[in-house]
Amino acid sequence: MCRSSLTLASFLAMGVVAFGGLRDDARAADAGAARPLPVASRVPVGREDVVALGSGAGVDRQATLATRRSGGFVLVYARFQDGDLDSAQLRQVVSETGDALSDPRPLSFGHGVEDAPAFIDVGGRTWLYFASRETDTGSIGLWRSRLDEGTFAPAHRLDAIEGLTRLVQWPRWVAAGSDALLTFRGLTSVPTWLRLEDGLKPGPAMVPAAVGVAYPRVVPLGNRGCFFSYQRPPEGGYMATYYRVSADCARWSDAAPLAPPPPPNKPDVHDAYALPRPDGGVDVYYVYPSFKGPDARFAVGFDLYRRSVRPDGRLGPEQRLTDRTAFNPFAPSAHRLQDGTVLVSFSDILENGADGVSRAQLTVFRLKDDAAPVAP
Repeated sequence: MCRSSLTLASFLAMGVVAFGGLRDDARAADAGAARPLPVASRVPVGREDVVALGSGAGVDRQATLATRRSGGFVLVYARFQDGDLDSAQLRQVVSETGDALSDPRPLSFGHGVEDAPAFIDVGGRTWLYFASRETDTGSIGLWRSRLDEGTFAPAHRLDAIEGLTRLVQWPRWVAAGSDALLTFRGLTSVPTWLRLEDGLKPGPAMVPAAVGVAYPRVVPLGNRGCFFSYQRPPEGGYMATYYRVSADCARWSDAAPLAPPPPPNKPDVHDAYALPRPDGGVDVYYVYPSFKGPDARFAVGFDLYRRSVRPDGRLGPEQRLTDRTAFNPFAPSAHRLQDGTVLVSFSDILENGADGVSRAQLTVFRLKDDAAPVAP
């Protein structure tokens, strides 16, 4: 949904802060006017319920979050400065208490192009995993940096992963007990995932679907297996998001559509992001379009939804989260805060160019609880 290598078509066809600068950022945020982040009183949320971060220049991408002992959190996301992957840089936002936000500030580990950030808790510590692009070869570098008392340590390079050579393959890390899971698109767009023992040692690569896909992601279902989601164009539709579940993370259920539209509408479902639930299932956040009317920025645009999925694959009711005329969201993420509320982020499309989204602003809001469970 962005220019260059991350337009949807091509995606499917195939003063910088120093290492120790986060503590200084937190003090700077305290010195300025923190922006309130209340719990939304209703859904769908409107403009009064959200915080739009930054200036809206470039294309902000999916956020990751680490909680802090103070009850606050650190939020990191990638910004495509020029709207494409070649200009990806990291940004960070600090919350001291969980109910107010600093302004975004640059975060760099010295690699120029840095993307795909993901916080993982492994071995009693919090790590920021991310990917870089090598200037001389264009190949990918995989890294992690320890977050300790509000400060990032220098990043350490991780072992190379066979078959993962380019940023456009979109590596996505998630926590899995004492390990981490890594999902990416193979060179022929076939999804691949593997377990990183202790967050470091790569295990055998596995293919959960032998088809070309976009947005693949495997997440744990507590101690009850794994959930896998991906998107690909269906017959007679534009885009569909599918999911599979597995009790042993090896033998998968048949693919099922996450949000099949009522006839005669055609499926056009994108950008699924699964957040593990305390009961062992997941809540999946995703977008699909609607006619927004003359008062909206775009006559047709996306809305943000969520629904729960049980470990056995049964779906809960669908819930629309964003006001239809106020936003045009894509690339959502969701994160559980220490007080039990859920912080939701999305990129709000402000402008489309000839090749896709040219400006999109990271926007966040808090919900008091999880998605509705599956009916008994």
